[in-house]
Amino acid sequence: MRSFRFPFLFAMLVALPLTAQRGIPALRSPAPMMFSAGGGTIAAQAAAPTSTFQNVATMSQLMVEIIYPTSDDIFYIGRTPPESDLDWMRFQRTALTLAESGNLLMMPGRARDQGDWIKYSKMLVDVGAAAYKLGKAKDLDGILALNDQLYTACVTCHQQYRPGYGRRQLPTPAPR
Repeated sequence: MRSFRFPFLFAMLVALPLTAQRGIPALRSPAPMMFSAGGGTIAAQAAAPTSTFQNVATMSQLMVEIIYPTSDDIFYIGRTPPESDLDWMRFQRTALTLAESGNLLMMPGRARDQGDWIKYSKMLVDVGAAAYKLGKAKDLDGILALNDQLYTACVTCHQQYRPGYGRRQLPTPAPR
């Protein structure tokens, strides 16, 4: 009987982290597991999966190539509102892109801190998700009403984390 317990214990210690990485909900938590071995109890901590994230874009590239264009599409939707189903589908894609870009900002290696940075990034996720739902409903007025939330998310983050934000540099005169 004793020879059966240790191979079983070893198999469980190996299998739990592997199943956790595959996303089985009951095993995703790295909560301690208790095993009985030879009359004693052994506590084993399930190993947390290692991160496989790879940041490809710089913060500037994320802002210029993804976040600014998608936020502009939401800010200025009133100028050229979607008319066809295809236009609305494009808007929905834009809104999802904005929402997911908030998640990109929270990735390891990008998040500046776990306080306000995360709060402002989540605001971006929330606005993008709301815009997506409103886009599915083809609710132009609802989307326009999101402008204040989106503006707040962008401006408060930039004021805190973007040096010199809001202070326009005057051009220096050429030497004579």
